[in-house]
Amino acid sequence: MEDVALSLNEDECQLNKNENINIGKDIFVLSLGEFEGPIDLLLDLARKQKVDLKEVSILDLADQYLDFINNAKNLNLELAAEYLVMAAWLAYLKSKLLMPTEDEGELSGEDLSFALSFQLRRLNAMREAVKDLFNLSLLNKDRFVKGNPEKEKINLFFQDNTCLNDLLLSYTSILRAKDTSEYSPQYKKLESVELALIRLNKMLSDNKEWEELSMFLPEHLFTKDIIYNRSILASTFSATLELVKSGKLELKQKQPFGKLFIRNNK
Repeated sequence: MEDVALSLNEDECQLNKNENINIGKDIFVLSLGEFEGPIDLLLDLARKQKVDLKEVSILDLADQYLDFINNAKNLNLELAAEYLVMAAWLAYLKSKLLMPTEDEGELSGEDLSFALSFQLRRLNAMREAVKDLFNLSLLNKDRFVKGNPEKEKINLFFQDNTCLNDLLLSYTSILRAKDTSEYSPQYKKLESVELALIRLNKMLSDNKEWEELSMFLPEHLFTKDIIYNRSILASTFSATLELVKSGKLELKQKQPFGKLFIRNNK
């Protein structure tokens, strides 16, 4: 495995404090602005080992990262807390790899290094996917839609699996549905409250004697049309209550469910 030489040219760094600093062939210069977080920095360091990410040396990677952080402190650069946390964690991981413990409650150094390697591979896959997305042709820049798009034509194909017997059954069911007669309810003759009021006003006498309410019912009440008979009784009673309410009639009943009597109150 080819080691990456990490060295800092202090004079060159002092001149480029306010500029974006690139990574040279043999010189690794700090530029925290180009990394979104410590995991990005680790991925960049892992790529410098020029091996498959699955075969990356976690120990070498930890050493490179810790050197990176120490050199940054020497240059009085401000480091984010997450970079320092990653440095502490890598130092812990390095100690676990060099001096493994038998504590069953903690993860082994191999497990921790595998988890870190997995995170690096996943981040690398994300970067490659983003690169592929941005390399696609853009609408209205690299490719354009037609000015007069053609109307979409839809061709429908039907596969008929029916036989003569099925067609005859369907045809007869349609004919039977047409033969069914529609329901039309018979119109019922009913008497309204207005007609009952007119009838009562005509039949009322000027004397103020009590008369039975049934005497004011029409003579043709007891017919075979039960609904019509009930409408006459209901409308006559409603008209009587309206006249009592207006003060034109008085109404009395001697006992519950007994006969009703009315008299003129004019």
